[in-house]
Amino acid sequence: GVISCSGYDQLILFVNYTKGTETSLDFKIQVSDTLAFTNAFERSYLDTAATGVSTVLSWTYTMTATGLQAIFIDLSLPFLRFQAKSPGVITGTFAARYRLDNNER
Repeated sequence: GVISCSGYDQLILFVNYTKGTETSLDFKIQVSDTLAFTNAFERSYLDTAATGVSTVLSWTYTMTATGLQAIFIDLSLPFLRFQAKSPGVITGTFAARYRLDNNER
């Protein structure tokens, strides 16, 4: 889904993943200046996960084990979306929630 981030400086994405028989779960984060994502840009982000649980790859976040993660995303454009996929059939569960912050308060 698309999240409207206009007026905020940072988004914190909280990810809860329970690994099933799939090798991993990958997702990428994109920001855009339009709701249609015609000018989408992939963003880098900070991984706060424990060693061995996840890895930050170029523009893609990969989870390889069950865990709870917090990902801090600096916002520069008003719309954000993320897409999750797996190289195989997904048998685990994945849930995410977010919080928007404005550092200028």
